[in-house]
Formats: sequence, structure tokens, C-alpha cells
Amino acid sequence: MTIVQSPLWIITYTFWTFLLALYLLSIYSFIKLKSENKKLNNEHNVMDGLYDSCVSNSRKQEKQMKKEGKMIKHTRFGWMYSPDKLEEWLEAMEAKGYHLNRVNKLGTSFYFIKGEPRNISYCTDYQNISDENNLYMHKESGWCHIYSSYSSMQKWTIWSKEYEEDEIKPRIFTDSIHRIKHAKKVASAYTLLFLPVLIIYIFILTLQLPLLNFSFSIDTLNPILYTFVLCLFSSFIIRSWLYYFRMKGDSQL
Repeated sequence: MTIVQSPLWIITYTFWTFLLALYLLSIYSFIKLKSENKKLNNEHNVMDGLYDSCVSNSRKQEKQMKKEGKMIKHTRFGWMYSPDKLEEWLEAMEAKGYHLNRVNKLGTSFYFIKGEPRNISYCTDYQNISDENNLYMHKESGWCHIYSSYSSMQKWTIWSKEYEEDEIKPRIFTDSIHRIKHAKKVASAYTLLFLPVLIIYIFILTLQLPLLNFSFSIDTLNPILYTFVLCLFSSFIIRSWLYYFRMKGDSQL
């Protein structure tokens, strides 16, 4: 067996150095995120009056309502890439008589209580950095706080407000310019978040695909996994920009 040294050894070593740096950065980010979440949880305990939602039922009452069939649960993943679709869905549920009781901490499970149909306006708000002034402002305007994500970065909040049949549906962003800016901020943030990962995965795939013999083995699983993640992250970016174009199109009607 003869070992031939690669003429592109600089690229090879640079690539593995980059992967090592990325791995160390991910560990640091995890530790930092855990520290920030702990800090944010302490802030939540101090600012109970600000972060209190409109939910009045205890967990014990919820269990009883589930047994009686009065409470239902729906799961929606990735709604933050199309927040307008979530708003429409929640308002449609209220119109059918399903009142949103609470959202779990991950923001994926929605618990509804069966009641009378009512007119509720739901609005989602996204902030790059948690800003308590927005919470104060919306609460002062009569909006009911339903949910806030626990991350201090990329802060999502869900608000609700009841209105009468003959009233104009209230909105947090009252004019089209603010709605477009908000949608563009969402699309830009998720593009910056996922695009570097997509570039890395594409680079890895270009290195691995020429080496595949297309026979089933453990080595073929990595490109399949990379392709799946590539498609998944690409869908997040596409959905967020479709949200932006929907808001932009609505403003032109």
C-alpha cells in the first residue's frame, strides 16, 4: 500500500481546524445560553407582574378539565417562521368556541378550553433582544399577555385582545409599514441564523458525495442526514421570507 500525500493539504487542515473551532464555539454557546436562561428565569421571578399571563387555571384544574373532555391540546412546530398563519389559526379557533388557555414553555403546545365563540385578535411580536418596555406598552394598551419565549435573544411574544362584533379588529402593528418592517426583521434574523449552517453543510456534502459508492452502509447515512437538515433549514428561511412577502402584498391591496 502506497500513501500519497494530498496536494491540497492546506485546505484539508483548514477545513478540520474550522470544524474544531465550530465545535468549540457550539460548546461555548451552549454554556452561555444556559447561563442566560438562568439569568432570565431570575428576571421572570422578580418581574412576575410584568410576565403574568391571562391564564387563571391551575395545573390541577387543567387535569380535571382534560378528564372531563373540556380541554384539548394542539401542537404546532415552527410557527415562528409563519407567525401570521398562527394568528389566523388562533382566531379561527376562538370563533369556533375554543378559548386559548395557555402555551407551554417551548411554545409548541396550545391548550384550549371549550366555550362560547368570541372575537379575539391575536398578534405575535418578535424582538431581537428582550425589551420589557414593549411588554409595558402593550399591557397599557389593553393587550393580554399569553406567551413569551424564555430566550433573551430572539424574543417571541403572543398577545390577545377581545373586541366586539361592530368594532374594528385591534392590531399591535396598526399600519402596514410597521407590519412589513416586523416581517422583514423576522426573515432577516432567521436568514442570518441558518444561512452559515447551510453553507457549511453544502461544503461538507460537496466533499462527501464524490466519495460515495451508493451502496447501503454507515457512510451513506451522513450525507442523507446532512441533506435532510439542509432541506429543513432551507424551509425555515423560505417560510420566513414568504411571510414577509405576504405582509408586503397585503399592504398593496
